[in-house]
Amino acid sequence: MATYSLIRRSTNKQEFSVDRQKHLITEFAVANDIAIDHFFVEPPVSGKSPLSKRPVLLEAITRLRRNDTLIVLNTSRLAREAYIFYEIAFAIRKRQANLVFADGSPSNLFSDNPLDKFMAEMFASIASLERATIANRVQTGMEAARRKGVALGRPDRIRYGYANEDGKLIPRLDEMAVIEQAVQLRQLGYSYRQVADELNETGRRNRIGNPFSKQLVRNIFVQRAKDQV
Repeated sequence: MATYSLIRRSTNKQEFSVDRQKHLITEFAVANDIAIDHFFVEPPVSGKSPLSKRPVLLEAITRLRRNDTLIVLNTSRLAREAYIFYEIAFAIRKRQANLVFADGSPSNLFSDNPLDKFMAEMFASIASLERATIANRVQTGMEAARRKGVALGRPDRIRYGYANEDGKLIPRLDEMAVIEQAVQLRQLGYSYRQVADELNETGRRNRIGNPFSKQLVRNIFVQRAKDQV
């Protein structure tokens, strides 16, 4: 019987590092007299990615034989969506292998014990809820920062009408004039496509010197609506 370990390198740098995960898993293995045959380390990948998009995890599962074990630090290191967790757990079960979490979290979704099964499902749901909560908190923070005029993202992606000066959004008068023209056209009943065509016909160009597109015009109005909330 072989024992393998999976380490998911997160796309979020605040998550457990590879070394930290390996250290904690090794501590668990030593405490339980387990010899780990191989560590599978995934490249940066989201915990909500399906199994088909995680080749290293697929390789690890393919390596499993009957009564082998795959150790992961915790539920969230395996998956951040409950349905992804179920997919992975089922794939491991089909290999007649075992899934174990080094932090002691329940992992047997297919236990004959209703309480054990319920606990495994609950921990999978908690990981999913935690991901959704973090994503919502980040989005809320970004929206609050935008309302305060903080420049977010790469400088070349600052929204149309503004420039990034020392982390603050500063209006660009030339682009503001274009936005005002677009607003007037919309008030006259022009569609986004018609607004783009009219801007182009009057010699207007976007930030990189290309003609306006329907999508860019739409994005301008979507952002304008957010600013007015």
